[in-house]
Amino acid sequence: MKNNNFLLYLMLTGIASGVICGWFFGQEMQAVAWIGEIFLKLLKMLVIPLIISSMIVGVSGLGDIRKVGMTGAITLAYFTITTAISVSLGLIVVNIIKPGAGLKMVSDGLPAKVAEKE
Repeated sequence: MKNNNFLLYLMLTGIASGVICGWFFGQEMQAVAWIGEIFLKLLKMLVIPLIISSMIVGVSGLGDIRKVGMTGAITLAYFTITTAISVSLGLIVVNIIKPGAGLKMVSDGLPAKVAEKE
């Protein structure tokens, strides 16, 4: 029997390993934090091409270009409206919560050239 959930098991193992290593090793795990940052940047780089390619495949799957008219207009309106809502909601939440407002930037231990630019 072929195991179709292999990727799920790998992901759960990775999550559990991350939690365990973070719990036991704490700040020492910052040495490998760059791996997670690269992973998140790669995910962000993948989102827009994935959305655009799925829209192109969907439109081309309709076959006749005349069928795209109303469907394309509805899709474009839906995409525009949901994007506007998400941007507006993000701006509202950021202005209410003000993340990073209580943080003080510390320049102790920074090289002089970097400290000048703050």
